[in-house]
Amino acid sequence: MRPWVQEVVQVERRKFTPEFKRQVVEQANAAGHNTVVASKCDIRPNLVSKWVRQYRAGQPMRGSNAQGNATQRNARNTTRARPARSRKP
Repeated sequence: MRPWVQEVVQVERRKFTPEFKRQVVEQANAAGHNTVVASKCDIRPNLVSKWVRQYRAGQPMRGSNAQGNATQRNARNTTRARPARSRKP
């Protein structure tokens, strides 16, 4: 291995249950500050804000799993209208 090349270690993403998300949202609503709740739960404040927005919009709090998120992502990508490609002869 080359001495100037560092090994890249891939960290697995954390997964949160819908129950945990609901608890965090309820705590954020009670506290009035997402940053306080985020620091107590050891998560990023922007993630708490995202969950609060989803909760207020009436969206279901889904659990995180790699396959489910990938399936949702693929469904979004395939439903978008894409311009037709023109091929050169």
